[in-house]
Amino acid sequence: MSLDLKLNVDEINLREVNSSLHSIYGFEGFRLDAEHLMLYRNGDEISLTPKQVDTLLVLVENGGEIVSKDVLMTRLWGNTAVEESNLVQNIHFLRKVLGETSDGRPMIETLRRRGYRFNAEVTSHKHRLAEVSDAIRLSELNEIPKPVTPVRRVRSDRRAAPLKISRTRAIAAISGGVLFIAVVATVFFLGGSTTIDVTNKKIAILPLTPIDPANRNILYEMGIADSLIRRLNPAKGLNVRSLNSVRKYNEAEPDPLEAGRELKVDYVVESNYQLSDGQIKVTSQIMEVSTGKLEGTYTASADAGSIILAQEAITKDIGNRLLARFGSRAVEAPTARGTDNEEAYASYLMAMNLSEERGIQSVLKCLEYLEQAVALDPNYARAWASIALTHGDLIGHSDSDQQEHYQRGMEAIAKALAIDPNLPAAFTAQCNFKNRYEYNAVEAETACKHALELDSNSPVAHKIYANFLYSQGRFDEAVSEINKAMEIQPVSYRNQQIYGLTLFFARRYPEAEAQFKHLLDLNPKHNYINKQLVTILELQGKESEAFGFLIDSLVSDGKDARVIQRYKDIYSKGGWRGVTIERIKTGDVETVPGDFKTACLYARLGDKDKAFGFLEKAFRKHSFQIAVLKVQPQLDSLRDDPRYIDLVQRVENQIDSSRQ
Repeated sequence: MSLDLKLNVDEINLREVNSSLHSIYGFEGFRLDAEHLMLYRNGDEISLTPKQVDTLLVLVENGGEIVSKDVLMTRLWGNTAVEESNLVQNIHFLRKVLGETSDGRPMIETLRRRGYRFNAEVTSHKHRLAEVSDAIRLSELNEIPKPVTPVRRVRSDRRAAPLKISRTRAIAAISGGVLFIAVVATVFFLGGSTTIDVTNKKIAILPLTPIDPANRNILYEMGIADSLIRRLNPAKGLNVRSLNSVRKYNEAEPDPLEAGRELKVDYVVESNYQLSDGQIKVTSQIMEVSTGKLEGTYTASADAGSIILAQEAITKDIGNRLLARFGSRAVEAPTARGTDNEEAYASYLMAMNLSEERGIQSVLKCLEYLEQAVALDPNYARAWASIALTHGDLIGHSDSDQQEHYQRGMEAIAKALAIDPNLPAAFTAQCNFKNRYEYNAVEAETACKHALELDSNSPVAHKIYANFLYSQGRFDEAVSEINKAMEIQPVSYRNQQIYGLTLFFARRYPEAEAQFKHLLDLNPKHNYINKQLVTILELQGKESEAFGFLIDSLVSDGKDARVIQRYKDIYSKGGWRGVTIERIKTGDVETVPGDFKTACLYARLGDKDKAFGFLEKAFRKHSFQIAVLKVQPQLDSLRDDPRYIDLVQRVENQIDSSRQ
């Protein structure tokens, strides 16, 4: 729309007519309101601090030119002593907001040792009075941003120069200004009421980013994201990524559209928060990933005296507006976080941030945080269930202390279910123990299926069920199940590992090889992948290549040059068989050392008696690896032996001769 008003020029300060006539810069769908310190995208306000707007304004006014850090620091802070990190943080945040130009360049480009350059083409809209037949023609007023929020503050150094018009004309001018605002407001509110059609669309809610990095709090960053996910997840038609799926972005602070592409979603919700004067202010933005279009911006504030209450208020406010924007509403009360103890909740969130890490130290630290959580709140069911899952992870690291981890895990499951009989994570943990320690296939599958009935959107439940399925030789089902986990949680490294293992046990060796090599590219320091490749390549007869990965494993394990040279000499003289004998002798370079792995190596050598001897030891010790007895490719040479058939039957029937 456009509005054309003709006013005679006489004596009155223009600011008494309409304070909205000022400098505005347009670029790539954005509008920068210089006087009111506001940034808009497609009419929606983007929440920035005054200093962030000032930073952007300097860059925009010098569009296409390099602006040095020194110039920026001087323009923004004058002679005040300020750390350069403040500027860097402003630039980082602006980059996230602005993204790229239409030709793929960063909107704000860093030129090493020189400064920054604003790359978008800038259009300056300087609305000014011009006499035309003794009148002012105020044309194209629709270029002025929609009045979506109150003016924050007026900058005295950017006020328009006073002009004179008659007071008799002032009334007409003011009326025209009011009429304009009314028309624009009507257009805005009617346009803003439209909803996004998200039927069967996928949405990711990222962890919150602090505007002030020195004032961080995981209860806001992960806690509010957790609450928003749980509020939106039950709504009809919405497929919201789980908190596990978005955790990695808590520290990485990626471009939201890049994160959306990684998470394979249609829409991404990015939020920031600021703590000031006892208040927390949260600003959330919905972006369409395929187009980069900003679909909506929402802000909410709450008293920060109680973090839990503030979290609930913010979640209710922004969550309901997000639901309305998505054309939906909560169909039931969101699942409770499980505790009102702030310290317990913080400990739980810290533990969950480590849950994807597979190193033993990370798993132990995760357990430590969870135990802190239940010590602070013994009725914290979600924490008890996570304790059980973590003990299941510890069983998977070695055969030692398995009995203790099993008992403590089952105790944690019992406590979780006593508090919440319908807690999906507790049944997921139960499935894991029933499969990997008790070898009880019937009860394991029952628990896994029940967990998924309670929460079909849990990537952990799908992953554990995939583990169970491949251990039973149901490979097609296992691939389907792990694919579901990867669909829900695309950035999970562990899900990718389970997919590779499923291919390996299914004897799809070329695919398994490609998958583990891909994982090694993603994380060259993850030695577990090297060791898996040794086995996969050896089974394909690629002994020379397998030996190369074996040497890489020795190096990663910190073996000294003498050990490495010994293996090279053995391979040179005795080939792969000699290397296998040395591996049995030293216990080196095994993914999980123990009796079961030793049995696998003896089976590869063709020494069946020793292989069965170590398998019997593994069974008596309840080695978690016995769970894959029926599908382990390294044992293929034993399958027609009566001793193997007998052992499989004893595992299936739970007959342990050592306890008879």
